[in-house]
Amino acid sequence: MRFIHLADCHLDGFREEKLALLGEKNFSYVIEQAIQRKVDFVIIAGDLFNTAIPRMNALKFATTELKKLQDADIPVYAIAGSHDYSPQGKTILEVLESAGLLTLVMKGEQTESGSFKVKPIRDKKTNTLFTGIDGRKGMLDKGTYHHLDVSEFHSATKKIFLFHTTIEELKTPSLQHIPGESILLLPQGFDYYAGGHVHITQRYSDDQYKNVVYPGPTFPNSFSELEELEQGSFVYVEDETITHEKIPGKPVLAIHSIVENKTPLEIQEEIIEKIKDCDNHIVLLRIQGTIKEGSIQDISFQDIFSHAYQQGAFVVLKNTSKLQSAQLESVEDLPEEHGDIEQQLIKEQLNTVPLEGKDQEKLIKEIFLQLDTTQQDGETKSTFQQRILEKSRSIFEEKK
Repeated sequence: MRFIHLADCHLDGFREEKLALLGEKNFSYVIEQAIQRKVDFVIIAGDLFNTAIPRMNALKFATTELKKLQDADIPVYAIAGSHDYSPQGKTILEVLESAGLLTLVMKGEQTESGSFKVKPIRDKKTNTLFTGIDGRKGMLDKGTYHHLDVSEFHSATKKIFLFHTTIEELKTPSLQHIPGESILLLPQGFDYYAGGHVHITQRYSDDQYKNVVYPGPTFPNSFSELEELEQGSFVYVEDETITHEKIPGKPVLAIHSIVENKTPLEIQEEIIEKIKDCDNHIVLLRIQGTIKEGSIQDISFQDIFSHAYQQGAFVVLKNTSKLQSAQLESVEDLPEEHGDIEQQLIKEQLNTVPLEGKDQEKLIKEIFLQLDTTQQDGETKSTFQQRILEKSRSIFEEKK
């Protein structure tokens, strides 16, 4: 039996067009590998798209690629990931299933006892049985695992379980801050557990859980992932041999500059000096520290980018989330007699915008606290903005 397992494609995830096209190119590469190797089936363990309602060009691209598998008589078995779901609980993958381009394996019914009895999906060619649990934001899928009835799989000789959640036993050091669940969450006794959600290439086995595998993303989905992973990956399985395979792509030049106590011009010159041998590379500029004088805007990133492109860079990205101006830091050194400036400003502006029935001072402080957060590593800009908006909205709703 031969199959390919992929996950976290996040098609249409990058707004930078060149990187979005690289993501599509990587997906096409995996599809071509499946056809060339004449695999029996392909597994997609969630997050085919980066959003529940992908743009038309991304949907058209995915449909075209999946049609190639259909024409080659290679079925696709999939679950929805947390990014594939809309707030209303709908997913575009249902449309792809209706078109016969893939089969969603989370099927079953609630029993009178409250358990979710799964309906096995059978692959006609290999007689393999499939099931799985869709991934949902905020671990909303957790309750389904706790009431899962997989009794119809007990006598099966070949069975695969798809999941899209974080398993503690497979977490890498960089993921320790992310909440996860024990591997005991998964039902026991399957031959292969096709994972997704966390963008890592990991495999775990013990007596009860054989071949619990994360394939990694088909293309890094953020600045920090490009730094860490550089390339996308997938898993190829042939009989008992499981192989993580890298997807060929553009090389990455990651430049990390700590610019403590330097002027904008010194920072600019230092970065330009480091940008070399970058022909056809993805160039990543991570700059952090405190500028000696002036502001971040005094650094001519236009000149830095221009130099990189003159050196042949494919695309240039920057991250200055931990770069700050000394002028901002000086506010913290105000003498005590200035008092609590923030509190003073809040009191001055109270009631300028009427919010009937609300404790305005308390509400403003909660909003300030919510806005005092930074974009997390691995979190896209749009996801970060949505997280802030949703939390801020919930604060207003709580005060109604």
